[in-house]
Amino acid sequence: MKLQSRAVLMFAVLVAILFADVFASATEVTAQAQVPERRTVDEIQTDLDRALSRDKELEQIIQLLNENADIAASPVSKKYNETLISQYEYIIALMKYNEQMLAWELFASSVSLWLVVAIVAAGVGFSGFQLWQAAKTGKPQSTSRLEISAKSFRLTSSIVGVIVLGLSYIFFYLFVKEIYAVRPVPEVAAQEKR
Repeated sequence: MKLQSRAVLMFAVLVAILFADVFASATEVTAQAQVPERRTVDEIQTDLDRALSRDKELEQIIQLLNENADIAASPVSKKYNETLISQYEYIIALMKYNEQMLAWELFASSVSLWLVVAIVAAGVGFSGFQLWQAAKTGKPQSTSRLEISAKSFRLTSSIVGVIVLGLSYIFFYLFVKEIYAVRPVPEVAAQEKR
């Protein structure tokens, strides 16, 4: 990459020198057309020497540009450019993957939130129902019964509602503390990925 930018810079210098020569020649021709003056052999020789030195400088610049063009066209340079392109494509793919994962996590956390809300509401409703049953009969349920059959599972107790309510609140607390919590990406991990 540096060689290509160096070659472009050298080319720009070459073009600038050529334009300067053309502009200088044009102004000299214009000046000579307006005011004809006599020049001595020494002045002509000095101008000729300057033109020859500029010619040598331009040849050196052209030679450097050709060398840089050869280096830029080398197989190593081509592989280096391919490697850079592959690296940038990988970074783009990684960013798109991260965006998709964040979108999925947002959706999954919303679904999980509503599931937790439903479980907590069921626990509160179940314990309220048991409280209402106990208030309706005027006394708490005294016996505990467990029935297990091929078609059903039944547990009857005076504390099942309270246990379900406690479990649903514990579930809700763990959800809010561990799953729904927003954690920023650590700076070190983000810089290592770059």
